[in-house]
Amino acid sequence: MAALSGLDIVIPSWISWGGVQLIMHKTALHLAESGNRVLFCDAPYAFTTMWLHPEFKQRIKNDFRNWRGGVRRIAPNLHVWTPPPLFFQMGILGVIDGCNHQLMRRSMAGVVRSLGFRRPLVWSYHPFYLADEAFLDPCAVIFDCNDRIAAYHSNQKKRRLLDPMEARLLRRADRVMVTASTLREDLGTIREDLLYLPSGVDEQVVERAADPNVEIAPDVAAIPHPRVGYLGAIDPRLDYDLLVALAMADPQWQLVMVGPELSPAPAALKALPNVHFLGGREPHELAGYLAAFDVGLIPFRKAKYVRYMFPTKSYEYLAAGIPTVSVEIPALRDLEPLVRVAAEPGEFVAAVAAALEESGEEATELRRKRIAEARANTWPQRFAKADAVVAEVLRSKGLTLPA
Repeated sequence: MAALSGLDIVIPSWISWGGVQLIMHKTALHLAESGNRVLFCDAPYAFTTMWLHPEFKQRIKNDFRNWRGGVRRIAPNLHVWTPPPLFFQMGILGVIDGCNHQLMRRSMAGVVRSLGFRRPLVWSYHPFYLADEAFLDPCAVIFDCNDRIAAYHSNQKKRRLLDPMEARLLRRADRVMVTASTLREDLGTIREDLLYLPSGVDEQVVERAADPNVEIAPDVAAIPHPRVGYLGAIDPRLDYDLLVALAMADPQWQLVMVGPELSPAPAALKALPNVHFLGGREPHELAGYLAAFDVGLIPFRKAKYVRYMFPTKSYEYLAAGIPTVSVEIPALRDLEPLVRVAAEPGEFVAAVAAALEESGEEATELRRKRIAEARANTWPQRFAKADAVVAEVLRSKGLTLPA
């Protein structure tokens, strides 16, 4: 039986359910399938964001409609709730943050009561969602930290308000897990007993993508080799200048972009004849694209938040055994030489060229090691470790878990 079962669990997330599926979505599905009742809480949003970032207008309108529609049951034991709209974003002024938290707590308390949750386990991914969890009378609070959310904000004044919220959650949580070694290094100055648990990869993706007989998706099969591919969300985190330089470095290289376009990519990139935007795909379709790539790309722009990343796509590329080239992400240095990490744009282009030249016994051995690394880091393995840790926390509090 699963280490965790028969619990009511609330998951505050910094990415909404309709976004790209990341660790918080995988965790929610796992916990629901294990026999727990789960409430996944979509990311907070503010009307002011529409004025500051018009490109997010439609997304915020969708969030507003989801809030008006109430709690959604999307799978057995799994409910998704979109919070009410905030007028101002977090981190503008302390008194506004206080009002935001009061609104969030009051609204969440009503939803939790309506679902009949009692003494829920709070498994949080969002350090600014709640100023505290006491209103829920939780049996325990877990902080599963997969990023430094404040680092996404360029405004230093905003970060000065947000960073203390993160520190408070770090201190009050019963257990804290981190997905990158850099998170462990930085947050370890606040709390020492951090548990390092990287993200994972779907077992089905590993088995299918590693299969030499996997069927290649027709739309990518029509694109000639060499295919230099990116799998993930198309959004402002990408270094579009780097991608333009890569596509122009060799017109024979076909740059294949697979993922939902959350904000428009530059016309200069789309206009290049060897660049192909194929759109978003369902999880069960990914293997047919991964296996088609000759090189996998992790092309994020330089930003403070990149320091704390452990991109889930890393293991997806490794699952297919393909060479992977990334910009400077400290957590990926541990995966060299299976992943080539480039500090500068020129190095990135050169690394792609070197990856395309892999051949012979060396290439065969690297492919074997990449697939083995992916198989050693599947989601079930991650969940088993996390569940065991959380179960121990609950037992230490006198809560009896199913045998």
